[in-house]
Formats: sequence, structure tokens, C-alpha cells
Amino acid sequence: MVREQANSLHEVDKQEILTNFAFVNALVQGSDKDGKPLVKKPQDIANYDRMRKQITGEWGDDVIKVNKYKVLSKKAEKAREQAIKELEERRKTNG
Repeated sequence: MVREQANSLHEVDKQEILTNFAFVNALVQGSDKDGKPLVKKPQDIANYDRMRKQITGEWGDDVIKVNKYKVLSKKAEKAREQAIKELEERRKTNG
């Protein structure tokens, strides 16, 4: 397992080097119609810190945010279901 992680991290490092070359190339050649660079930082091409965290199993901020929104979504769904039940009970008692 450790050897697989090390190999994966090594591959990410090699990809990052290639991305840095692509970034420099994009800075030199790539610009929009106003002359502004299309790529402003290497992370615009790929986020290697996120890839490394996925390989090592670290929880990044993005994962924490997603989990937070999943919890909120579940709470909202439960509240919706409860509201529907209450409306149905009111209908039965009123009519």
C-alpha cells in the first residue's frame, strides 16, 4: 500500500513538472482577445495538491464542504418530509 502511494505521488510530481512547462508555454503564447493570459497560475491547469491529498487520504477543504452540504441537504429533506406529513394530518383533521 505504501509503495503504491509512493508511486502515485511520484507520478503526480512528474505530471506537475509537465504542467509547469505547459503553464510557462501558456503564459508566453496564450492570451484572450484583450491580451490577458488565459492561464494565470499552474492550478488553473490542474490542482496537484488536491491529487496528493486524495492519494494520501487527507481530507481537504473541498471534501469537508461537500460533506457539510450533504448533511444540510439531508436535514432539509427530513424537514420537507415532516412538513408534508403535518399538512396531510391537518387535511385529515380539517376535512
